[in-house]
Amino acid sequence: MTKTPDQTLDLRGLKCPLPVLRTRKALGAMRGGEVLSVECTDPMAIIDIPHMVHETGNVLCAQSNADGVIRFTIEKAIAPRLAAISFEKRENVDALIAAFIQKREAEGRRVVGVVQFSDEEGCDDCGITARDLVSGEEVALFQDLGKESEGCRLDASALARVSVLVRASLESKPDLVIINRFGKMESEGAGLKDEIADAVASGVPTLVPVPKRFMSAWNDFAGPLATPLPMDAQALEDWWTQVSA
Repeated sequence: MTKTPDQTLDLRGLKCPLPVLRTRKALGAMRGGEVLSVECTDPMAIIDIPHMVHETGNVLCAQSNADGVIRFTIEKAIAPRLAAISFEKRENVDALIAAFIQKREAEGRRVVGVVQFSDEEGCDDCGITARDLVSGEEVALFQDLGKESEGCRLDASALARVSVLVRASLESKPDLVIINRFGKMESEGAGLKDEIADAVASGVPTLVPVPKRFMSAWNDFAGPLATPLPMDAQALEDWWTQVSA
């Protein structure tokens, strides 16, 4: 049985790409489980809107075409409270996360967890430092073995310290957890993999940036329990609207 629409969008007379863009925008502002009815006359909508619905993980409940009017009934999917931002190395995901945290704190939300910074002059591992969002404490995660060395070694005591900081922050009843990021260590079964799982188990919305080269390992770890997000501020805001309601 088709659900009664919570909102109706009259897009009759609009031409491509406006119907699909306005439908996407309306869905972004809706809560999970709500239903959107769309009416349009552009023939391209028959292709564009179902494709967009599938791409965004929502549900096309019904579709009809009568008297020149194309009608869609779309249910907004309930977003998992775990989200992963997929990004390329050249993309500044840290700036995106920083702006997102600033907005949440301006709303009076309690944001906890850790962010990571990398020294671009070093190797991929040696320059990684984790910063606790609550105390501001910074912890270097790897031991630099010197110029003659071809690599670095994970500092077990540093990792243990970060784990303690994250677990302590989870006990403070936060509104949002940031764990930046699911990288090489986590893909190999170390790092903050267990802390991500603990955050999800606590029911608190959790955001984890994931380099694209580690997405396969991430999918093996999180599977359908995570919402995939692009490097896009609006997509991030739409996810937050869903999980913070």
